[in-house]
Amino acid sequence: MSRMFRAFAILLLIGLYDLEKTSAVTQHRPRATSIVSQNFLATAKLKLNPFELNHSSAFAHSDYVKVQLGQLAEPGDTAQRAFFSEVGSGRLAWNSAGVSFPRGFGAALEFVEETLIPDFLFVGSGARANASELMLCHDLYVKNDSRCVRGLSDQKSLRGTPKAGAAVDLDLQFADNKVDSLLAKLRRDGFILIDDWGIDADELSAEVEQRLAEQKPRNKRQATMQHKSYRGPLSTMSAVLKNETVRKLVLKYLGGDAILSGHTALRLKNGLSSTQDYVSGLWHHDRCGRRLKAFVFLHDISAKGGRVTKVAKGSHETFFWGYHDAKESRFDERWVIENYKVVAMEGKKGGGFIFDTNALHKGNVKGTSERTTVILEFNRGGKSSDLLDMAGDGAYPCPSKAQYHIDERLYGGE
Repeated sequence: MSRMFRAFAILLLIGLYDLEKTSAVTQHRPRATSIVSQNFLATAKLKLNPFELNHSSAFAHSDYVKVQLGQLAEPGDTAQRAFFSEVGSGRLAWNSAGVSFPRGFGAALEFVEETLIPDFLFVGSGARANASELMLCHDLYVKNDSRCVRGLSDQKSLRGTPKAGAAVDLDLQFADNKVDSLLAKLRRDGFILIDDWGIDADELSAEVEQRLAEQKPRNKRQATMQHKSYRGPLSTMSAVLKNETVRKLVLKYLGGDAILSGHTALRLKNGLSSTQDYVSGLWHHDRCGRRLKAFVFLHDISAKGGRVTKVAKGSHETFFWGYHDAKESRFDERWVIENYKVVAMEGKKGGGFIFDTNALHKGNVKGTSERTTVILEFNRGGKSSDLLDMAGDGAYPCPSKAQYHIDERLYGGE
């Protein structure tokens, strides 16, 4: 090997590590490579394994994840060459958290079926592998996921054969400039801030205050907890529940079988200071893939002491290496800040935000004031049902059990 070629190879490897360092999954625009480097990627024996133990430093429970990663088989040479060929072509992006498809899933379909699924994703067996594969199918086939029912493993191919009655094109049916503008931001960033939900915030706040005051601790642990919730009906939520802009936005984002699963009122108290008392204070995704939650602010919430939710912009596009295990869904604060632009969800009373819970996010546990919000949850009906059938009750937290259940379809076929 000539000295020049060796130098080129070293620089190329450094560039690939830079892809990991700068989080190609976040940017969705992996560094362009020449035809020469693409050929090199396709033939060289690269040993950059996403499951190598050094990647465990991205996780909050790094020691636990290191043990998990150590049990995974290293992808073979052929699989690794194919993987980095896709990265070099710009069809695939990756980091320690997972992968994304910068040019759309369809451009990488053959690679996903033949290499990504069997060699890099869903390592394991039984419900773990099948449920993750099912989740990928539902999330990628948003407009028509009927092919995903009962999992892809039995159907052998992501292409599948859609059953009769493909979903209607809601983008055309619900043409609305305001909704489309919000939708574009939601798809790009994974969240949108809402200035005003169009509700009587004072009336809703008064009802929530009354309901929270009525909640009495059932044991000593609850008496000392620094967060409190109410999971019952709220009559003053009707304006949000009937909001046509929200309904159309959710349907366009989640698809025609979107449902309003329910809502809960949540207060983070002033005594809250540790993630041990509030595990959502760690950076995490919700292990549900594509799903939406909407927060309604019952008072002004500021990033300065307000115990805000923070979201890693663009991270919602990631398909994470693992969904089956809660500890694998928690990430290190420093790693997140270094790899993503973090945005605080702050705003005025009566406003709030909507975000995809597949995005990396956290609730600040430390602050100078309490935070009280009402949280609405939107899921895909078929996906939730299939995950329940395949993985069992409680295996995946979608839809959430700890809420006031409504389970109302948003699309009636109008």
